[in-house]
Amino acid sequence: MKLNIRVILSCILLCFGFACLPAQNARRAADFGQGSEAAQDSVQEREEDPCVPLQDARRCWTLDPMTCLVYPSLPDTSYLGLGNSQSMLSKALALVYTGNLYSPHLVQDFMARRSDHDFLFMNAYNLFRVDPSQQLYYNSKLPCTVLSYSKEGGGLQTNDHLKVNFFGNFNKRIGLGSNLEYVYARGEYPESSTKPLKWNSYLYYEGDQYKAYATFNLSKLANQESGGIANRDYILSPDEFKSNFTDPKNMPTNLANTWNNTDQRQVHFQHSYSLGKWQERIEPSDSSVWSEFVPIATIFQSFNFESLHHNFRMDYGADMTENGFWGKDALPYYSDSITADSTHYNDFSTYAGIRLNEGFNRFSQFSVGAFLGFEHQHYTLVQDTLNLGFIPRNHYSNTLWAGGQISRHLSSLLSLDATARTALSGDKAGDFDIQGTLQSVIPFGQKDAETGEWSDSIIASAHSFIKNTSAPYMMEHYFSNHLRWSNNFDNEQRVRIEGRLSYPRTRTQARVGVEHINRFHYFGADGLPHEYDKQLDIFSVEVRQSLWAGKWLQWDNAVIFQQSTESKVLALPDVSIQSDLSFHFRIAKTLAIQAGVTGYYYTKYYAPTYQPATQQFCIQREYKCGNYPLLNGYVNCNLKRIKFFLAAHNMLENAVTNNMFIMPNYPNPFRRIEYGLILDLQN
Repeated sequence: MKLNIRVILSCILLCFGFACLPAQNARRAADFGQGSEAAQDSVQEREEDPCVPLQDARRCWTLDPMTCLVYPSLPDTSYLGLGNSQSMLSKALALVYTGNLYSPHLVQDFMARRSDHDFLFMNAYNLFRVDPSQQLYYNSKLPCTVLSYSKEGGGLQTNDHLKVNFFGNFNKRIGLGSNLEYVYARGEYPESSTKPLKWNSYLYYEGDQYKAYATFNLSKLANQESGGIANRDYILSPDEFKSNFTDPKNMPTNLANTWNNTDQRQVHFQHSYSLGKWQERIEPSDSSVWSEFVPIATIFQSFNFESLHHNFRMDYGADMTENGFWGKDALPYYSDSITADSTHYNDFSTYAGIRLNEGFNRFSQFSVGAFLGFEHQHYTLVQDTLNLGFIPRNHYSNTLWAGGQISRHLSSLLSLDATARTALSGDKAGDFDIQGTLQSVIPFGQKDAETGEWSDSIIASAHSFIKNTSAPYMMEHYFSNHLRWSNNFDNEQRVRIEGRLSYPRTRTQARVGVEHINRFHYFGADGLPHEYDKQLDIFSVEVRQSLWAGKWLQWDNAVIFQQSTESKVLALPDVSIQSDLSFHFRIAKTLAIQAGVTGYYYTKYYAPTYQPATQQFCIQREYKCGNYPLLNGYVNCNLKRIKFFLAAHNMLENAVTNNMFIMPNYPNPFRRIEYGLILDLQN
């Protein structure tokens, strides 16, 4: 704890030393539209802010971690939806988690799931896992900082959340930034606290021909494991017990004094050098002449090193169940007193290639590149005490990759991104990954005779991939005190086709997706990995609609329909709904206020159960969860450079039903109040 405090204070002092102004992390592009006057007010606020980029792609961007391609991005500095965004439920349209902020979770909107990490334990934190492809880079005239703090609940159930985000530039070419996030969430129920600490920084140089980017990520994800409450009837039938269970902190749990800790250290560096020509440009306004470098070909290279360490610890007597948490006859493998499962993972990868750039003349309509890569992985497991050598303590993996990429970004009507790579040799030989995204703006309506622009348009996009991937090493071999397996799985083959339509005039979005999977890998009810030897298909439809009544009332809705052809290996809620109703107004023209409620609902289904020893979500066929509403209320305010909110979570606590379990033995948190403040500082 002392180390965490020192790190936090050091980063805060660093940010203050550079002087400050705002920028928040970019939110998902699929979030509800802001709409009408409220959205226009938000855009006007950002236009007045020299730190916040709007349409200049070179002022805020992300990078392809292999090929150094630039993707424009837009940070979100709006106060709209601020209070509700702090809830775990807002992170995905369908989600299961263990009941606390930053706790292990699994996205149940299947098409929105991230690709699994090779280190098994990182998948429980997929929503919060930061990799180089998500790093936001800024080019700002002024050094900028945003300080954010929120508090939820009170007493022994208090959750504290602190964020510090800084970025700035030494000059037009050199910039740096740093982001710190610390959470101490004690949780509603016993043995459920979480204490994640995340820090990342970046440094870049952007010249006319040479560009270099470096990122550093450090995270410590710690959470206590309860194993769920000991008896569901504490919630369903509390009157049957002599003890008072109205306070969730009094409810007995299956586990005590049990922790999962995952530490991540990552360094990523990529650079590129462009070959091209200098070309004179004439400024139309004043006829001034200036020179611009036009890149024809680019040589690129990237290096990535990631080190991960996981520790699962149980003190003596931590198992509070009558028949044993892992079964009545299940005996520990190496110790019947203290469990200390320690697993290490190191990954080093490098890619190098060359790309012919788009737009250097009228015939270069696409960017085309090719690359080679090398990946080295090292796993260190707990020593197998039952059969030495059967599950090796150390495993080394080397893979040689080759691939290519084609893209088009300069066209206003059609954009394309397609990447393919295959493993030529090594442990993953034969693996391949082909994926692409196509987006087109389809104009229609009346055409302006002077400008040639159409009066209306629809945005259509498609995304698809074909993957043939071998099972991660830890899915095939693992040893710990309570679980042990050794498998020889076939490659998992996946094909996805997904289409989207967006009509900005009516603020309507629709998505249809189909995925076909052969040899699906999953965790069974026994907590062990399995392979489904038949075909598995998933069909999904998502619709989002934003409605406005006048200038003040906004109603945003999102619904997902999804079906799995075999719910015994992949159980998903058939329908998931999110609806947000809000009222917008101003006081004295300076204080902007959004007040509203957000409701969540999903149909009843066999929600997965959670295995603390491996942090995996496993199928089960005993209890169904769902078919109840959750309602959050909020008031979001913006006063110049100060944003603050007040939120009430789970306002309908037990009003409709008390059977409000997220997963078996993991109930929803009780009604609670949250408030927060975001302070923007300007130099």
